[in-house]
Amino acid sequence: MTLDIYAGTKIFHLTDEPSEYHIHYTDRKHLKEIVDKFLEGFYTEVYVYHKDINELFKNFKIFFQFIESAGGIVFNKYGQILFLRKNQIWDLPKGKIEIGETPEEAARREVREETGLDNLTIVNSLPTSFHIFRRNSNNFLKKIYWYKMIYNGIGQPRPLRSEGIVEARWFDRDQVLFLLDRLHPNLIKLVKNVIS
Repeated sequence: MTLDIYAGTKIFHLTDEPSEYHIHYTDRKHLKEIVDKFLEGFYTEVYVYHKDINELFKNFKIFFQFIESAGGIVFNKYGQILFLRKNQIWDLPKGKIEIGETPEEAARREVREETGLDNLTIVNSLPTSFHIFRRNSNNFLKKIYWYKMIYNGIGQPRPLRSEGIVEARWFDRDQVLFLLDRLHPNLIKLVKNVIS
């Protein structure tokens, strides 16, 4: 198993699949050195191997403030997919899980808050994604639970402008292929898998 953790266009892979090309995890101090080099831009892509991926992730996670979020890939009755535009990048509705919420509840709430759409049905869960970002001199690791959803209503999405979302729009599947280079890198693989 391999966890792909994105930092912009860079990728940090944690894996339990051995290879002579992977860095072998030895201890937490060694892992910290690798993480620091990655964050400083020394690596654009790095694989770190350990036979126990859960232990490796647990030790990786301690170098960051950890956030759990949830969101949805929302389809309407015509098979179109909902995307949001913020800072010239197309994105999917998502947000932080609040205390006492399940990931499913958070995903529905975030879609509703960011688009004004209600009457959502979760069809199934999708692979989680991970990404790293920096804010106010702190490094964050975000885990996002994703769900395929169906919007059963007839209303049009309204962007939540107070969150910097300038557009909420439905796209046909063939149009989505042209959006891929304007998506956050951590979403490309997820979106491709859902539309294929």
